[in-house]
Amino acid sequence: MEKLQVPENITLRWEAWRGVGKWELTAIVSCAAISSLVGVIFCAVSSAKSAMLIAVFAVVMVTAFACGFFSRLDNNQSIYDYFRRQARYKKEQQKFYYVRGREVYRLESEEKG
Repeated sequence: MEKLQVPENITLRWEAWRGVGKWELTAIVSCAAISSLVGVIFCAVSSAKSAMLIAVFAVVMVTAFACGFFSRLDNNQSIYDYFRRQARYKKEQQKFYYVRGREVYRLESEEKG
């Protein structure tokens, strides 16, 4: 039996909407829950008349930011994944410090050797 090739733009995993699978949905819901909790605490502590409006606006903004931050769209990669790969790459780089007189030179190699 031959294997069927799947086009690049079709994902084989479950998605709530385009680019948001189970892991991404969990991260978005947890960010929304934490911001909702902070909003409720803010409303309980604050004596301002517009505290409820401020809390609702903050929760909506945090949830929208989390949707953009965790959604996988281009090349099946999210902004979160990009930052993690960037940090891993920076951590794998070797750093060599050379002191010559009063100047310090820093060279980084491409591969760990």
